[in-house]
Amino acid sequence: MPGPRRPIQTKIIVVLILLESATPLFCALRDSTQSIYHVFMNFKQTILIVVSALALGLGCANRSAGQNTSQKPAKLTTPDLQKLRWIEGTWRGTGDVDKPFFERYRFEKDSTLAVDSFADATLAKVTDTTRFELKDGEFGGGSEGSRWVAVSLDDRGIEFGPAANVRNSFRWEQESKDIWKRPSCFLRTAISPPDNSFLRWSAGRLLAKT
Repeated sequence: MPGPRRPIQTKIIVVLILLESATPLFCALRDSTQSIYHVFMNFKQTILIVVSALALGLGCANRSAGQNTSQKPAKLTTPDLQKLRWIEGTWRGTGDVDKPFFERYRFEKDSTLAVDSFADATLAKVTDTTRFELKDGEFGGGSEGSRWVAVSLDDRGIEFGPAANVRNSFRWEQESKDIWKRPSCFLRTAISPPDNSFLRWSAGRLLAKT
């Protein structure tokens, strides 16, 4: 019966130990065999770079896998949504956008939250309405085929994870009675830099309660 397979991290450590163990020997030969010494040191440097890149890639892959497996929908009830009542009202948002944006959050009924987006500060024209509804114990919503679902809810805020045709997660978190923040984590594509995600931020300030 074959023995247990060593994880790739263990193999990487073994390679590093072997390289470090061999270094003193080649350093002792440096004066008499300059060419061998330099060949070894160049080879060692190349191996260390490759191993470091491999370890970094494995770390990013593990974080991505962890995010994908942890985004399970939270099982919620209508009374649970009462924790989100603080978000009701009309808000002026700022953040990583060119200009402020304006939104109104309102409960159409105990199980449905509507988010109205306005064209400008006059609040005269609604440009879009997104609804988040509680169905079969899951609270989620979106538009144009995209969907997010709540993965956690507490007294301070609610976090949504990707459910359909989206790759980002986001959280609505109350800072005070008239300020809340919305960090959003976007997963990168394969052609992006090494980090598997990056954050975007926006914050809202209360203009009026509903």
